[in-house]
Amino acid sequence: QELALRILLQTMSTTAARYGRTIKPILSVGMAFYVRVFVEVNDDKAGVNKASLNIGAVYQSTQCPSFHTVKHGQYGRGNKQIYQPSRAPLVPCCEETGGQFKVAGPAWLGPLHDFDIVDEAISRLEKPDGTEFPLHTKTRLHGLLTAVS
Repeated sequence: QELALRILLQTMSTTAARYGRTIKPILSVGMAFYVRVFVEVNDDKAGVNKASLNIGAVYQSTQCPSFHTVKHGQYGRGNKQIYQPSRAPLVPCCEETGGQFKVAGPAWLGPLHDFDIVDEAISRLEKPDGTEFPLHTKTRLHGLLTAVS
């Protein structure tokens, strides 16, 4: 399910970039038969140029669970304002088993969560029950946030 989250976030990032916006994942969750993502969308035309640094491909061995990630963009030599396309993994096959790679993507390679916000949400849920709006799913929500932190 993590790959499904990452493909969805990549699609959201690419779509936002068309309109001069960037995304920042706040919380991304895959449970049972669905995925749910919460993102912050910002107007950031300069940040759109850096979007390729968070998007890439996943190369996984066909014979074991090891994998490599390769970003679609990278900084140019000496100048951090120039972006150039990246290349496939440096190794042609799995170093552990010698197996070939299968490729997944494009996928979001950046963080799936904003851990500062997740920690803040956990601390708010752990406060005593004197809240004006009680949550009936407080225990379930606390478990979910604790699992991703």
